[in-house]
Amino acid sequence: CDRIPLRYVLSARAGYQRQISAGGVLMRIKGSEIEFALIRTLPRPQTQPEPEEGDINDERAKPERRADDRRHNDTGAPDGVERRRGRSRRMRRRRRSGRWGTEGRLELPKGKLEEGETAHEAAIRETQEEMGVKEALTVKAALQKNHYAFRIPDGTVIFKTVHYYMLECEAREPSFSPRLEEGIVSVEWWAASRAIQQVAFPNLRPVLQRAWDLAEGA
Repeated sequence: CDRIPLRYVLSARAGYQRQISAGGVLMRIKGSEIEFALIRTLPRPQTQPEPEEGDINDERAKPERRADDRRHNDTGAPDGVERRRGRSRRMRRRRRSGRWGTEGRLELPKGKLEEGETAHEAAIRETQEEMGVKEALTVKAALQKNHYAFRIPDGTVIFKTVHYYMLECEAREPSFSPRLEEGIVSVEWWAASRAIQQVAFPNLRPVLQRAWDLAEGA
């Protein structure tokens, strides 16, 4: 289209903010297998982290609906049969899977840049802090940037950009001490193919796929 109503432009809204974060994909080669380290975080009812990328429970930044919006006046299906009651079977199945089980969900470490910090420096620091890695980490490659928006409880719209990097540890078997105060209960090594399947958020899968492709081509 050649014209968009102003109400659809996030940056035109009062309270709009940008936020830059960085995260790391810690990899290792074990035998002939490439593995990635994922963090397991507590389910939402047990902890209150910031809204996550791709989270189906996030309060997304949506345009304001007009009073005459037909969705406000929806009287249901014409035949009286409600076909969209509750979550879909696919979503219920997803909640029962290892990615969204009662024991937590699998994610990648990430966090906001500190003043004067570059994205790759933040990726290393956040990975070390959240996983509790004492050994030195190095950046092997830049992976991709993820963009998404969400609304925090006070109504502020946040447009977030997350830079992801593939990292490697100088130790073959680094020790982990996950950051429990942030709801991180464990750090787990997963074979690359399984990590892509089990990570909780869909837009983290291309990040891991890119890291896997680069590691195989190295």
